[in-house]
Amino acid sequence: MKLFKKYEEAIKHINEINRKSLLVPDFLIGKEDDLEVFYAPFEYLNKNAKVVITGITPGYIQMENAYKSFVINKTNKNKFKIIKDSSSFSGPMRKILVRYLDEIKLNEFLEINSCESLFNENSSFLHSTSLLKYPVFKNKKNYTGHNPEIFSSILLEKILFEYFVKEVSKLDNPIIIPLGKAVEKVLLNLSNKGLISKKECLFGFPHPSPANGHREKQFREKKQELCSIIQSKQKHN
Repeated sequence: MKLFKKYEEAIKHINEINRKSLLVPDFLIGKEDDLEVFYAPFEYLNKNAKVVITGITPGYIQMENAYKSFVINKTNKNKFKIIKDSSSFSGPMRKILVRYLDEIKLNEFLEINSCESLFNENSSFLHSTSLLKYPVFKNKKNYTGHNPEIFSSILLEKILFEYFVKEVSKLDNPIIIPLGKAVEKVLLNLSNKGLISKKECLFGFPHPSPANGHREKQFREKKQELCSIIQSKQKHN
């Protein structure tokens, strides 16, 4: 919430929500070489979450959707939760993500009809986040977790520990679903440092972005293993 207070006045002066109004110095959190980190109103933390879905960083689409949601709901006391529900993993990837989650029977573990409801009526089960909580861009394009990797950047490593690591430490051993190999690699590093529990992570879950042309093959190869992990947790739940 501290960061929101810092950028609140600048948000009030946005006339039109687009790249020209958002990727500007007024919202710049940090810069390192060709990397830039910008503020977006992702302030909500669901401390009761049973599932944490983790990407690398919000992309521009998520950033824009977050600001649009803020404008619509700015007088609502639950605006940050609404923003999180409406903009997290929004766009084409959400439909793919939901299908994968239902196929590994996460919906059955949570006793809900479909994981689609995690983004609306059953959002109390979910905390959606990113290793890098705020949008990161490399040469003005969405950062993908490579060149540099997070631990090769002073700026990115600082943001990882300042936000993601602190957030996860406040949760009660949720299932952590890393979206893609870049996220998985960082979570393995954090688990080796004792900062998160390796047994709570669904390693092997593919990134659901339509840009990931290997996602279906990756999912089919790991599906049974992921199902088995969920079933195991269901027995001990």
